[in-house]
Amino acid sequence: MRATAFVALVAASLLIVAAERGDIPFEKHAIDPGASETCAFADINGDGKADIVSGENWYEAPKWVQHKYRTLPVTNNYLIIPAALTRRMPSLPRSAM
Repeated sequence: MRATAFVALVAASLLIVAAERGDIPFEKHAIDPGASETCAFADINGDGKADIVSGENWYEAPKWVQHKYRTLPVTNNYLIIPAALTRRMPSLPRSAM
């Protein structure tokens, strides 16, 4: 148990150092400055790439093209999102979910 914790601590330390030096390639993409605070990743269109589902839209990888698929009520600049975030989208075949 101690050895596992030590290895995890060393690995975390190395990742922090590498991230500070810029060794981990990462590119930030601002996709939507809207009111949604949550997102999920799924292959919505069946092309083998992870798309993003957030609020009223899904974003098609890799260029993050926005597709609206539902309308949600907004209260105080927050979307009211139903508990079933992963419901089947009406415009997609059942096999896509």
